[in-house]
Amino acid sequence: MDPKSPIFLLVSIILLSSLLHHTKSTAAAQNDAAPPTIAASTSSSQHKQKEASQLVIDPALRGVCSVTDNPSKCVELIAPYVIGATDPVSILNMEIAALYKMVEDAKSTATRVARSPSTPPSVVKVLDECVAYYDSATDDLAKALFACSVKDTQTVNQRMASAVTSFQKCDAAFEGKQGAAANKLEGEAATMHEMDEVMVQMAGFAMQISQKLVSKATAAGNTKIVN
Repeated sequence: MDPKSPIFLLVSIILLSSLLHHTKSTAAAQNDAAPPTIAASTSSSQHKQKEASQLVIDPALRGVCSVTDNPSKCVELIAPYVIGATDPVSILNMEIAALYKMVEDAKSTATRVARSPSTPPSVVKVLDECVAYYDSATDDLAKALFACSVKDTQTVNQRMASAVTSFQKCDAAFEGKQGAAANKLEGEAATMHEMDEVMVQMAGFAMQISQKLVSKATAAGNTKIVN
């Protein structure tokens, strides 16, 4: 993505305002850490889910998540990222931004694992495929963020659906023999499958919120839930 494009600038502003205080890792820490593993990509999202259980949940978030097919999971995944306004559009915006950051983290870890001398070529191939899928997903999510800012729910849903397809393609790659080898190589419970599963859930919730709340509220000229 062109760093000078309006979409890139908008994404940068949203990500910084929504997620900066959540980001604790540094380049120095990464250099001093043990060799990267696939499971490292899930650690951040798992930590966020743990944080959710310790938060005082805003009733407005519960109201927004009530339109999804799994309200409790929706609250669990989104709550750690909610800052400020809790109207449907704001929550959708924060959710997409959080998902964007998740994908960037997953892509970064997959790239580092692929470059490790101890990673077999067959596994590198799968990881490289996933990096390409994640690149496609981040492009879709950036466009979804821009669309959300102008309340273009049709584009939001189209781009989120495209991102889900990318996650599922990565997941499918890890279900084959090469993927099984990768999971065995890491020797940990957290796998690329779990990463993609969480991201698919996040994207699914975003589409449901967009379709059932934001689009209707926009049509009515109102972006707030009326209880």
